Amino acid sequence: PKKTFLALWGVVVCRLLIPFSIPSRFSFYTGLDMVKRMFAERTASSSTEGMTGIPNIPNMPGARAPIGIGTSAASISPVEMVWLAGMCVCALFFIVAYIIWQSNRIKAPLTYGVFHPIILLPKKTDWTDETRLRYILTHEFTHIRRFDTLAKLVLTAAVCVHWFNPFVWVMVVLANRDMELSCDETVVRTFGETVKSAYASMLVCMEETKSELTPLVNHFSKNATEKRIVSIMKIKKTS
Repeated sequence: PKKTFLALWGVVVCRLLIPFSIPSRFSFYTGLDMVKRMFAERTASSSTEGMTGIPNIPNMPGARAPIGIGTSAASISPVEMVWLAGMCVCALFFIVAYIIWQSNRIKAPLTYGVFHPIILLPKKTDWTDETRLRYILTHEFTHIRRFDTLAKLVLTAAVCVHWFNPFVWVMVVLANRDMELSCDETVVRTFGETVKSAYASMLVCMEETKSELTPLVNHFSKNATEKRIVSIMKIKKTS
């Protein structure tokens, strides 16, 4: 199921935002530390063979690390200042983009809001096409039921903190795509596999009126439509 990928992205986001690690006996990194420790002990034991009579250097007087002069540098380094400036710029960009979309200029259905989400529909919506409206509302209601708007807020926080890492930007794009794929899968399984062609055709029509990228908003046709259509047509009935 496509929602499996969302759970995996959640693990990545937690690792990016939580400033500490939780030790585990069964961790892959724990095994690496054990191998490094064993290798270091063997190296130390082999290097000390035949060196009897040499005093323990760390315990010798004056063997401590020298204290640097003038180490009271500025509390914030230039690198940290650049990082803070980049984070503020990214946060400002997403906030402004989020506020701007409180308008009537939307061209495709979307879910807006985090704590009190609402579904916004374009003014040119064909209210007589009840079948398409069912597809749209089911898709957007899936976003609301899964708290995808809150998930997008967390993703935005991660990309603001790690704005210098290109892989985090790629993660946000792929995670947003997987949200849409998961909702598409839910719609198809709700109405049955017979609606795959009609639902895919609707996505093509939505793509014709596609608007720009809208941060913090779950957009019905924001991600790669081709990938979504291929995934929809590949959905099979499971026992």
